Amino acid sequence: MFMWWCRCTQIKTYSWDNAQVILVGNKSDLEREIVLERERDLERESDLERERDLEHERVLEHERDLQREMVLERESVFA
Repeated sequence: MFMWWCRCTQIKTYSWDNAQVILVGNKSDLEREIVLERERDLERESDLERERDLEHERVLEHERDLQREMVLERESVFA
């Protein structure tokens, strides 16, 4: 921020009185923020993947339980 202010002051000091100043930037000062957002997104993605895997395991366990119950019912019918 200080460097920008210094340059702007120099332009105003050494230019004509009616000079117009246009500031142009490339958002390089936001690089850290962008990196942090990307890290946060990756964390969210891995959290979602873990939740998906847990839900998948629950579904598989439920299906196994249903199959066990069906087997037990068949055994009791034929016993």
